[in-house]
Amino acid sequence: MAAPPPLAFAGTAAKLKAWRSGEPLRWLGGNQVRLLRGGDALFPAMIEAIAQARDSVWLATYIFHDDPQAEALAQALAAAAQRGVAVKVVVDGFGSNRSLEQVQTWLLPAGVSLTVFRPLTRWWNWLQPGQLRRLHQKLCVVDDVLGFVGGINVIGDRLDMNHGPTEEPRLDFAVAVRGPLVADISQATRSVWTRAAMGQQWRQEVQAVWRGQSP
Repeated sequence: MAAPPPLAFAGTAAKLKAWRSGEPLRWLGGNQVRLLRGGDALFPAMIEAIAQARDSVWLATYIFHDDPQAEALAQALAAAAQRGVAVKVVVDGFGSNRSLEQVQTWLLPAGVSLTVFRPLTRWWNWLQPGQLRRLHQKLCVVDDVLGFVGGINVIGDRLDMNHGPTEEPRLDFAVAVRGPLVADISQATRSVWTRAAMGQQWRQEVQAVWRGQSP
């Protein structure tokens, strides 16, 4: 007898409704889930997927550092953008504050759409309401068919931002997902990117709507 396919919760709205009402969550089958231990396993898998991307790559992360592992991923994103793939990256303004200038240098010239969630580029940014609410997602979706989810930031396993290199790797995990669940991962990644981009470009967005001939 064949083993049943991996199961996962389905539908963001359904999950929220079930959580509020106490109803049992609906299960969604047909997903393939692969466990990845640390960045040593995650980053090569992401780079391989991005290298094969044809249409789109969406990535959201709290920390996008400037170490060699982060640079390798940035190079894969830049190469995808240069061959015509729509690459959109959102990083957190606090978590990636130290390395943001370098990340911009890697990504922007290649045509990657990089935006920052709650940036801290000006002193008054610290006074804005909600600044303690940060972007902690670590998500990546390639061509809307392969998703990566976990607790791993874009930084090498053997590097501590406060203490430098470490002998032992950081213990963290992610999963690579194929199947219907990728739609939820894609929605979450696109939503946080759009929210951050709208926050950065709201003046241009309002002007475009005001000047446009169509409602």
